[in-house]
Amino acid sequence: MINEIRIWAVDSAANSVEPILPTDWKETEGSLENVLVKNPDMLMPGLTLVGRQTPTESGYLDLLGVDENGKLVVFELKREKLTRKAVAQAIDYCSYLESLEESELAIHISERSGSAGIIQISDFEEWYGERYPEKELTDLRPVRTVLVGLGADAAAQRMVGFLSKSGVDISLLTFHGYQCDNRTLLARHSEEGEAQDVGSRSKQQRYAERRRRHAELIERFGIVKLWHDVVKELSVSDHEHVRKLGFTFYMHSTKIENSNYAGSHSVVIEQDSGNIRLTFYPAAVHLCYDEFKKVATTIPFETQKPPNAPPTSKVQNEWYCMLDDEKWRTHKKTLTALAIAVTDAWREKRAESRKKRREAAS
Repeated sequence: MINEIRIWAVDSAANSVEPILPTDWKETEGSLENVLVKNPDMLMPGLTLVGRQTPTESGYLDLLGVDENGKLVVFELKREKLTRKAVAQAIDYCSYLESLEESELAIHISERSGSAGIIQISDFEEWYGERYPEKELTDLRPVRTVLVGLGADAAAQRMVGFLSKSGVDISLLTFHGYQCDNRTLLARHSEEGEAQDVGSRSKQQRYAERRRRHAELIERFGIVKLWHDVVKELSVSDHEHVRKLGFTFYMHSTKIENSNYAGSHSVVIEQDSGNIRLTFYPAAVHLCYDEFKKVATTIPFETQKPPNAPPTSKVQNEWYCMLDDEKWRTHKKTLTALAIAVTDAWREKRAESRKKRREAAS
């Protein structure tokens, strides 16, 4: 464990060095918090802060954020060494957030945003769905915990180490201040359990590689024109996720019955046959059940238990059909109209849910 950080300024010829003296941060907790609010990347890359001094049942949570992977993060700041009390306090705040239902959590964040340098979020569920189209509100948790201070005593280090090894995502983050030429320099050091980025490639790189894979497959199977036409006609949702063999189309997350749903439908290349598989997920079928029953008399849909998409009480299975050139020409208008009907019904359902939340909040 690093207990001391010392810095020297070295001239260009390396003939002399000058020590950079630490500055006293014990009276500047508020100043550090201001700096972090204006520069959240100092805490972690891709972080968006959504709350500051957020009230909970046990006190005021210093900073609340959402990381680049859509996880909720609690930051507990101290202007001195972190102690076992700070660890317990942070865990208390996290347990409170974990106790809230998804809708309660969304309202909790929305109502406490928009002040003290934090962005205004009128509808957190909508905001989250737009920023993380492949996620649902359930993906916010488990909540991450980061304790920020001027080092940590032995008890805090031991507790955080134990919790981290037990699977709790918790970190100790130290900022040290130094005075140099009338400027304050900050040194950042993560002492325990900092979460690492998953994979070295960016999402854009992964998606580009997958699109190249699509191009290779459709060229091999001779379905270039068919593939591009199917994707063009069925890209009627709010977002798309590039899969290894195709696309999944997403709508903004909305509540259907008592759960939140986002996935609408997908098109993928079948490597065995070279055909295209069009799949509508249970939530999509649920919203337009009568339309699906009607078109099933002319289009050979099959059903199966979805490997990932959650079912609804009325629709347990996903509906899919296999498309070659002839079947697509025959059913193109019907399938396109069905996809549009799903997205229209989805947006109407979302509007109803938002209206109910606003009425409940008022």
